[in-house]
Amino acid sequence: MKKTHRLICSIGLLSSLLLVVACGSTANQIKPQQTVIINQSFQGQSTPLPTVPAYRCGAWTSNNAPNAFSTINVLARLTKDVMGVGGATAVAVAHFHGGDVTLDQQPKSDKGGMVSSQRWHGLPSCLYTRT
Repeated sequence: MKKTHRLICSIGLLSSLLLVVACGSTANQIKPQQTVIINQSFQGQSTPLPTVPAYRCGAWTSNNAPNAFSTINVLARLTKDVMGVGGATAVAVAHFHGGDVTLDQQPKSDKGGMVSSQRWHGLPSCLYTRT
């Protein structure tokens, strides 16, 4: 008798659950997106390419976050129309949070336009502020 009672209660509970799920809200339909049309003359409206400058200079350092009294190697390359420029004098300025420092050395570039190295020893304590 208890088994029959449990079976009838289980079937009734399952039927009620299915009835609630079946009578629930309907799924929302996705609204169609607006069609995008691109005018073919769009591709003809490009801006002109900028002219490449005849002379370019690239510079980099061996350490971009030095500690106080570190040694920093400054390297650079000067080019004209992609070819290296030899014999140019290099001047470097280091920019720090507390101010700028012009490096003492002014080496000349080699035939390939490379300034092999400017070594700079030590960072003045008045400019060294770590944030």
